[in-house]
Amino acid sequence: MDASTLAKLYAIDGPFVGPDPVHVALSAQELLDLGVEQPWEAPLDEVLVRAAMGTGADVRFIGGGPAAPGGNGQSPAHGVGALLRYAD
Repeated sequence: MDASTLAKLYAIDGPFVGPDPVHVALSAQELLDLGVEQPWEAPLDEVLVRAAMGTGADVRFIGGGPAAPGGNGQSPAHGVGALLRYAD
């Protein structure tokens, strides 16, 4: 998953996924075109964690965001943050 896909995922209600953790798309048709037989829609936060963990990425959960009562201001403003690294 690249940065542009991640940015687009924020703008939709729920992305579509397939059986492999990296099967993530903005529409069911995109996954059907890749050979996924039965894509399904899932909550964005679950999809992102599944994809990250499925590719061996580290995942950190930080509670008490700025909007939460007694929040510590350490959570991302929109609930999900990502640090994307790319090595040649």
